[in-house]
Amino acid sequence: MNKKRISFSIIIIASFLLINTSVSASPPPPAPKCNISGIIQSVEFIDAYQDECLKIENGCPTDSETNHPARYYLEIKADSVNYVSGDTSFYTCEKMLPLDNPKIVSIIKDSVKVGDIFTVGQKITGEVTFLGTIHFNSYELDSSPIGMTSITQSNLIIIGFGVFVICIIIVFLVLILLRKRRKF
Repeated sequence: MNKKRISFSIIIIASFLLINTSVSASPPPPAPKCNISGIIQSVEFIDAYQDECLKIENGCPTDSETNHPARYYLEIKADSVNYVSGDTSFYTCEKMLPLDNPKIVSIIKDSVKVGDIFTVGQKITGEVTFLGTIHFNSYELDSSPIGMTSITQSNLIIIGFGVFVICIIIVFLVLILLRKRRKF
């Protein structure tokens, strides 16, 4: 009878330990994929590095990233956020990326398109997810920062016409000055 109680107690204690172990090693809560559109407020680049715990035997936790790739960290002030897919029971796009409240969104350097340069004031749109930090799955940059306009064909025609008129005025002024000098 005493052996049965001890065996039963060991089974109960072992099952409590196993339940606690499985809970502490659980994945992060699910998060949706969202589309974001906003303005870059600041840009920071951090080169690749490894956690210090890798230098110690059995020193790293198993549920976090230990090799950190080179990343850009963009502070983005969102002007629109839309749900794409995924579970919203724990996070929603609006809670993850509130409008007009700048948030840091990362992008791995190897995911940056050739020729893209992130600048303050530039409009960026893309799909983001949350896995510990908010990061871009894909993105598109506006070719010109906010406040700057691109020169279109109609703008070139107007600029060309203005330059032509200025040239004609200069020619007439030069002719008038030459005639006055001849009279004296």
